[in-house]
Amino acid sequence: MRGLLTRAVTVAAFALATLTIGALPASADAGEPPVDPGDDWTLASSREDPSTSAEECSTASEWVWSSAEAELTLLHVPCTDSAASSGIYEWLAPAGDPVGGASEEGEAVHWGQDSVTRAWITDGGGDDRGLAVLTVGCAGRTHEQCTADTHELMLMAMGALPGGIPGVDTPGFNPEAIVLGLIVPVVLIALVVAPFRLVTMLARARYTSSSTSPRYHDVARIVTKARWLRLIRRLAWSAIGFVLVVGGLGAAAGDLSILWGTLLICAIPVIVLIIGQRTFLKPSPVERGRANVSGQGVEAGVGATLSVLSYALVLLVLVVYVLLTLYGGMSAGWPSLTSEDVRRMDLPLLANLRSLVTSLGSDAIVTATLLVIPALILVAMVDGLGQRLRTASLDEALSQDTRPHYLYLRSFDEDKLAVVGQLRRRSLIAALSLRRKVRFEEVMVRQLSATGPVIAIAPPGSNMPPIGAARASFSNDEWQQHVHRYAETARAVVLSATPGEIRQGYGWELDLIANRISHQRVLVVLGPWSLSSLRRRWTQFCMAVSAVPFFAPITMPWVPDGIHVLAHSTQRGWQGWGATRRSDWTYSVAIDQATREYLPDWS
Repeated sequence: MRGLLTRAVTVAAFALATLTIGALPASADAGEPPVDPGDDWTLASSREDPSTSAEECSTASEWVWSSAEAELTLLHVPCTDSAASSGIYEWLAPAGDPVGGASEEGEAVHWGQDSVTRAWITDGGGDDRGLAVLTVGCAGRTHEQCTADTHELMLMAMGALPGGIPGVDTPGFNPEAIVLGLIVPVVLIALVVAPFRLVTMLARARYTSSSTSPRYHDVARIVTKARWLRLIRRLAWSAIGFVLVVGGLGAAAGDLSILWGTLLICAIPVIVLIIGQRTFLKPSPVERGRANVSGQGVEAGVGATLSVLSYALVLLVLVVYVLLTLYGGMSAGWPSLTSEDVRRMDLPLLANLRSLVTSLGSDAIVTATLLVIPALILVAMVDGLGQRLRTASLDEALSQDTRPHYLYLRSFDEDKLAVVGQLRRRSLIAALSLRRKVRFEEVMVRQLSATGPVIAIAPPGSNMPPIGAARASFSNDEWQQHVHRYAETARAVVLSATPGEIRQGYGWELDLIANRISHQRVLVVLGPWSLSSLRRRWTQFCMAVSAVPFFAPITMPWVPDGIHVLAHSTQRGWQGWGATRRSDWTYSVAIDQATREYLPDWS
């Protein structure tokens, strides 16, 4: 029974295979060729090739002639437009390498395996376009001889097929696809982010920044000059970078003269910029701000690993995005969407992305851009977590950086305070985000860290510290003695003067600074609150300290709303720096000016 069953299954399978083979369409004859190459050639075969059938292109017709010395093949694929015709040409992947300068009519010319291939786009009017490929065997001849000998045949075929259009613009892996992939996100950002930022910039509060007192200094002019110089440097470097990219694309296309020309063109501007950055285009000191020291131990190691991983993920996301845009430019006219075809054509990396691109639809580049944004947000979150894990503790900061420290005293409600970020952004996502904000403490710590580490006391029960000052947490019974000790040995005590309310702990810190430390090295900072909140908080602070001789001078009318920082030493007394706007630029410059002025006394 088992043997009979096996034989029955075998017979059934054979019968099914026979019926299936019989049902397959036979290769149809392509009919009369559109061109007669001459008496020396004999038509050897004629067939239709359904493998080119796609949404944009239909069945190809192929004619083969033979002679005593060579073989001639003409392939014609009807398509709906030029892009689809170029796409099917790329999918066919003609053997050989492009021959520069061999074309006399603008057609694409390839040389390989002792044959010359010429391709052009036909035009029958309206949507009647197509691809014509003429291949001639050239055994025993050089490609120069063969291209010259086949020129007349190409002209004859181009004249026979309807309305020849010279040239095949292959849509994939060309400079246009790369430029388009880069321009689309820029345009999206310009259409979405730029108007939002313009509105928020116009809506930003303007503060009073004028005073008759010589003790007040407006930093607006310094900020404006520094920002313009940086803009000029960035535009110049961007122009040089763009020219170099164009040169690189030209070299990738096979023309090394473009690369050498661009290098020669860029040589003089690069030398001028390098010299200029040391003289008349010198960067502002605040552009070189440094972060607080990094922590040690297992947590810091995990944080460093996460940050490295995030940068690697950014690189991977960008590579995937570029490939998506490149593959998206190759979609027209392709009859096959399998990754095997992508590998057959020796396309770079992640061949399976081809299927993903085709599923994105006709607007693959826009869709790819929208898919990349959440990926970058996730990467930014990973990097943020890594930076927080790398934040040094108070003891680590003091052991690694032996310079005198700054002690930052503030109300804990100001830990999440943010300021407009124009000077530097912590990540790519921060640079592209609608909310152009950066934590105020990060700005202040980065600038102060140029002259010493910054430490602070963490709220009781806090776990992971934010990015900024190095922190330590103490119990309610011991925090005051530690604050007193760190304040006594500080280069300067940095005091935030805009708390939500003056509670008992903050009042004790005010008394410590005014009456119980042996020095008067103090930097008072006013946070970037809205105009109404700032006035309320500053008025509350002034009312609380107006009767204290040490603080009384800064409660006078010479201090305007635009004040950013106030510095004090026994030799110079009080001075203030501010501006009409509040941003990371203005705060960084104000702190830089204050520390430059008072550092000799604070040392």
